[in-house]
Amino acid sequence: MPFIQNKYDMILAMRTLTILTLFLFWSSSALAQTLLVGSQNEYNLLPHASLFHDSSQKMTLDEVQKESWTDISVEELAFPVSATAHWLKYDIENNSTTPKSYYLEYDISNIHFLDVYILQKGVVLQQYLTGSHRPLENRALIYHSYLFPLTLKAGERKEIYIRIKHLYSAISANMSLKEQTPFLLDDYAKNVWQGVFFGVMIVMFFYNLVLYLMTRYRPYLAYILYLGSFGTWISLHMGYGIYLFDFIPVGMYRYFEISIAIWFTVFIIWFITGVLDLKNIMPKSYKMFQAIALFFILSWANIIVFLFLDIDEYYVYPSLLFFINFLVMNICIVVISAMLTKKGNKTAFYILLAWMFFVSSMVILGLSLTNVIPPYTWIMPYMQVTMVIETVMLSLVLGDRYRQQEQLLRQQSRLASMGSMIENIAHQWRQPLSEINADLLALEMHIEDDDKENIKKRMQIIEEKTQMMSETIDDFQNFYMKDKSKETFDLEKLIQKSMHLLENRMVGYHIQCKIHTKETCTLYGVENEYLQVLLAILNNAIDALKKNDSEDRKLDIFLSKKEKDTVLEIKNNGKQIEAHDMMRIFEPYYTTKKSDYQNGIGLFMSKRIIEESFHGSLVIKNVSEGVNVMIKVAYV
Repeated sequence: MPFIQNKYDMILAMRTLTILTLFLFWSSSALAQTLLVGSQNEYNLLPHASLFHDSSQKMTLDEVQKESWTDISVEELAFPVSATAHWLKYDIENNSTTPKSYYLEYDISNIHFLDVYILQKGVVLQQYLTGSHRPLENRALIYHSYLFPLTLKAGERKEIYIRIKHLYSAISANMSLKEQTPFLLDDYAKNVWQGVFFGVMIVMFFYNLVLYLMTRYRPYLAYILYLGSFGTWISLHMGYGIYLFDFIPVGMYRYFEISIAIWFTVFIIWFITGVLDLKNIMPKSYKMFQAIALFFILSWANIIVFLFLDIDEYYVYPSLLFFINFLVMNICIVVISAMLTKKGNKTAFYILLAWMFFVSSMVILGLSLTNVIPPYTWIMPYMQVTMVIETVMLSLVLGDRYRQQEQLLRQQSRLASMGSMIENIAHQWRQPLSEINADLLALEMHIEDDDKENIKKRMQIIEEKTQMMSETIDDFQNFYMKDKSKETFDLEKLIQKSMHLLENRMVGYHIQCKIHTKETCTLYGVENEYLQVLLAILNNAIDALKKNDSEDRKLDIFLSKKEKDTVLEIKNNGKQIEAHDMMRIFEPYYTTKKSDYQNGIGLFMSKRIIEESFHGSLVIKNVSEGVNVMIKVAYV
């Protein structure tokens, strides 16, 4: 060649050709990674990204720009749990003839550090140092996930560098670029769904809260605490907590989130053990769940320690323990529910059915957080759908379980009353039987003497006594008849009837009983139900009075009308009720008495009968000289 005159020119030409080749290769590579926008409303950025891992976690933007980057070219990517900061780089060029306004969206709300740098020709135009460890005002826009505005003039090109650092779980690298107007329409549709989801959660929360306040059935309390804490956790996990909990200090957000997660699992255990009555039917399983709950609480304490020691790099370990424990807990719930279902427990069957939905979503979420599966965008909506199904089903299960419990309590209450009634009949019959026995001996003597007048007299006495015993049986039979028809009845006569049934008990314990009334009081309802209430209260009063050291044992019954109510007060001068007993006096199965038939449901059922059947109120309080029971019911 004429322009190559010697070997030095040859070497120079080869060097120039090599440099030109490398430049063309670099520029074509860079062009391949450049995202040309303008023709679509939305772009997945990940296939156009370059990646760099900073194991020191301390490199600056200037330093990483000088490093070698790896092209990704994948649709989905998640970074595993590691003490590493991950950098992503995007080159974006507006290939249209009009200006474009976009949102750069990172749809993860609970990332610890997210730094975004927008450059043009190597000059930083904007930088956003955000994440849960950073002040909220550092964000480009206040939104439940991370949004960064990006404007591009026609033909304009910008570079974006993103630094991601997360401490205790795998984290998605997926990002998207969306035009602002279509994004707002899409966001509106998402908000409608979130409104439906949280609306259902709130409605079910207050539905179960009202039922708990009405019934005081403890599994309702456990369930509403579970619903409240889970709803709080999911709002935190999805980023909505920034609107609700803006008082949380910087850096505390993630600890608050994991603490709520731990406590909602404790409430799950409380609910499951309560509604399945594991303490009584499976005591070993109950103790196992107690141990799991204790482990959760210890995990929470461990996280608090990590918070104060400020050792973020090792935060993954308590979080991993929590996930393992959570998995064990759910396996135990499924296995025990299946075992009880096999034995014919319908409540366990419905819990198993509802729980399978919820467990499937939580396992999928856990697998994505540990990078076993990719962080698919459908995981969170799926979890919300399963949560709605589980919430509705468990609320129905609770209602059905409560109805079963209510029916059982009513049966047990009547059995308890029957035991008390049988004791009363024994008291009522003991003296007449002794007298009849004496009359029979006397009758035998009169027969031997052929004393017809005394024979007739003795026969009449025996007949009167057997008639009285027959009336006692009739009272007993009437009390337990299944007739539930409502009618108007005289309350004073009903009180006298209850006194007659308990007469021998009161005489045996030397109790002076007086009824104080000035006017006739009538009520409308099931007479036998009110009689059951009277017998329960009077029996409790007798039990209290018989413990009095002195023989001064008084039982006063006051009947009056006040405004629109019939007021019945039953006062006794027995021992006052202890404060800790008074707090639990209307709880089912709570009793301070040791008896085969007094099982702690008499007052519970009495209160339920007065409030539900008669729409009244029953109040017990200590007074200066004993205990006062007041029943208010609208009179007829």
